[in-house]
Amino acid sequence: MATITMREPAREHHAWDAGVRAFHWINLAALLWMTATGLCILYENELGLPGPSRVAFKIVHKWGGYVFAINLALRLVWGFVSSGHGNWSRALPLRAGFLGELRAYLAGLRSGEAAAYVGHNPLGALMVAALLLALVVQAVTGMVLAGTDLYQGPFGSYFAEWVAAPGIDPASLVPGDRTKLNAAAYAEMRKFRAPIVRTHEYAFYVLMALSALHIAGVVRVEISERVNVVSAMISGRKRLRGEPVDGR
Repeated sequence: MATITMREPAREHHAWDAGVRAFHWINLAALLWMTATGLCILYENELGLPGPSRVAFKIVHKWGGYVFAINLALRLVWGFVSSGHGNWSRALPLRAGFLGELRAYLAGLRSGEAAAYVGHNPLGALMVAALLLALVVQAVTGMVLAGTDLYQGPFGSYFAEWVAAPGIDPASLVPGDRTKLNAAAYAEMRKFRAPIVRTHEYAFYVLMALSALHIAGVVRVEISERVNVVSAMISGRKRLRGEPVDGR
């Protein structure tokens, strides 16, 4: 298996196509936006936010969520149609012989001669799978919560019809205003909503932990393996020493 030898000159390889690079940076921007607004929503009582401000933060959070969800959906589709290293057959730990590849890569790390990869190395593929799962959970639960809180999004009309008082047009419901609600139906909806809120919150913590591990892994590869991981996600070109395992 190919390993990195520091005496060898680095050669450029095409690593990431424009679709993968665009997803990465849009996803980062959306996550930062939603983290900032989401924390304001999570700690709205501690911050002493008045009712209108709470609704405003949820609306702003929702728009970031739309960008996040659409970007994620496009990436899921692109993973099937792309012919590059962003294809799911290469980016996820599903390829034939992956476990043996992972063991060899870990052995290379311990010996200081890690195998070179144009795309994701085996640890990177595992991280992609974990991040992808957390992102999908966040997107789905977030869209459901937008329906329960704002009566908007793909499920908004369903929840509005559920909680509207008899004789009230569900489309006339205003977020934060309970005067047009059926109290019993609203209580049932909030009970249904509770585990989704917890899932959304816990998935956020998992996502933050995975992001920290992802950043730590990138820093390690940049320093110890001298691979331009960050700039490659901008230019699409990765500089490697030695023949990469996935070069063909």
